[in-house]
Amino acid sequence: MQFFITPVNFNPGLQLVNLNYSSPIPIGSNVLVKLNIDADTQLLTRKETWMPLYVLDEDLCKLFDLFLGQLIYDMQRALGILPKSCPLPRGTFHAVNHTIDSKTLKLQTFPYGNIRFRVSGIEKQSKESLFKLGIIIKNNKP
Repeated sequence: MQFFITPVNFNPGLQLVNLNYSSPIPIGSNVLVKLNIDADTQLLTRKETWMPLYVLDEDLCKLFDLFLGQLIYDMQRALGILPKSCPLPRGTFHAVNHTIDSKTLKLQTFPYGNIRFRVSGIEKQSKESLFKLGIIIKNNKP
């Protein structure tokens, strides 16, 4: 499975992106997603020290509904996939100049500092690794 989000332009609260999704198999309830969220607790040192905040093991469809909601439905619509459909169909899909509205995220506001997301997807029956993703969000005081 491949999924690319390429930023094009940014306005506060809105991000223009190009989306590319490709998978040889349908992806959905057959995928177990392992999500680890950690906070950087560098108090007096400049060394990164990550503290676990949250661990979740859930199927992909439920995770989309719980945390991404309207944001993922808008992406599906832009890619030509029926919104709220799960599993995501196999094939290759593209969207150009899609506007991501971060206000539609169901996630709570992040505190100041660094938050790390580590996500992996495993096919439930074969235990095959389908994807791995790491993101660090830096939220600095203005």
